Amino acid sequence: MPGLAAEALRLASGASSYLIEGEPPTLAVGSRRVALSRDGLLRLVPVAPWRHAARTLSAVEVLGGRTEERLAGALVLLGGSAPELGGLRKTPRDPLTPSVQIHADAVEQMVAGRVPRTLAAAPIVQPLTVLVIGAFAVVLGAALSPGIGTAILIAAVALLWIGGIAVSGLADRLVDPLTPSIAAVLVFAVTAGTAYSLTRRQEALVRHRLEQHLAPAVVRRIVEQPDLVKLNGEWREVTALFTDIEGFTATTHRAGAEELVATLDQYFEGVAGMVIKHGGMIDKIVGDAVHALFNAPLDLEDHPQRAIECAIAIQAWSEGFRRRDPAAAIELGRTRIGIETGPAVVGDVGIRSKLDYTAHGDAVNMAARLEACNEELGSAICVGPGTAARCDAGLLRPLGQLAVRGRAEAISVFEPWPSDAPPAWREAYLAAYAMLDCDAARAAMLLQKLMVERPLDLAVRRLAERLPSMRKSGL
Repeated sequence: MPGLAAEALRLASGASSYLIEGEPPTLAVGSRRVALSRDGLLRLVPVAPWRHAARTLSAVEVLGGRTEERLAGALVLLGGSAPELGGLRKTPRDPLTPSVQIHADAVEQMVAGRVPRTLAAAPIVQPLTVLVIGAFAVVLGAALSPGIGTAILIAAVALLWIGGIAVSGLADRLVDPLTPSIAAVLVFAVTAGTAYSLTRRQEALVRHRLEQHLAPAVVRRIVEQPDLVKLNGEWREVTALFTDIEGFTATTHRAGAEELVATLDQYFEGVAGMVIKHGGMIDKIVGDAVHALFNAPLDLEDHPQRAIECAIAIQAWSEGFRRRDPAAAIELGRTRIGIETGPAVVGDVGIRSKLDYTAHGDAVNMAARLEACNEELGSAICVGPGTAARCDAGLLRPLGQLAVRGRAEAISVFEPWPSDAPPAWREAYLAAYAMLDCDAARAAMLLQKLMVERPLDLAVRRLAERLPSMRKSGL
């Protein structure tokens, strides 16, 4: 059933009839051969409005006789654009297109031999395109952040549309970019949403695991850059800090269970807060002891000095805490702290169902032993030689040398200077300490004088008491 355009072309060609061929589908009109689509419909290529204006003549021009040259030899269609004629139709470019212009578009296409039609391989190409772009969307959604993935997907869909439009315009082959685009967007949305949910769940697990051990800023860095942490084990220089409550066994006998637990809860909360505030991590809590690490799991600048500053803060806080209820009611003992710096193996240790991120090494063991040495030294904070060598010399005072289990030779031990010790007293202490090797008697006399000035400084008293044994053992 030929339309107006086909009939106009037949009349212009002087043909008496149409010839329709089967393979490939072709319409022969006189000497012209026009390809046919399988459904016999002619799909129109959108024409720019300026093209309509360029080929249109007004009735005034025709009646005035000024169009003879343009009409000579032309195929002419008569029509109007007045709404009263009822010939306005909706097209992709204009909702009120005169039907005569639509027929003129069809004539021009047939004359030019342009017949947009679907690809012969469309039943294979289209599902394959959907599959490929869907797989691409899966990769984008799973491997990239939503923002970057969305940007790349938009670019890919834009290229798909550009390619489809180019193929349609240059080769008159109809390509459907809409279905693959919708499939890509849906697949990407589902994949990205699932990946985002899994990522949030993993972040929540990481935060839950680390938030009680590390400062919030460190946890945030680990969540944002998980590759920074090597949980499978690594050698790392760490500063270990161990705390213990003096006389805790006796405290457990005289305190009620509820009182003890309530006190320890507050105590651990305070100590852990000090550690995290100074950049350390809580390794574990064992009984009444807190084990902390500095420079793990991430690098921490000046970690030995930070550990000492943390110990000073813990000691000051704990002294105030034990004088208030509920700690005062159960006579909680003072906090003793040991600190040492050195290499250690750091990583996850344990079984599949229970992993513990911890450190193993001489420095860790030494920190535990130095904490116990406070009882002999009369100090509250005992600092090992590894930490002391990496700190400001003016921060610590020497307490002598001490034989420690696990070391063949005696080691030098230190503690932070008492905050209330005046500069002159500090100089006198250092002078007395310098005489220990060369003039022990003179050193003992100076220490006695220092004890008179500061009778509550137990470390000086214990150093004086250890002088005879130190001289005897050659320490």
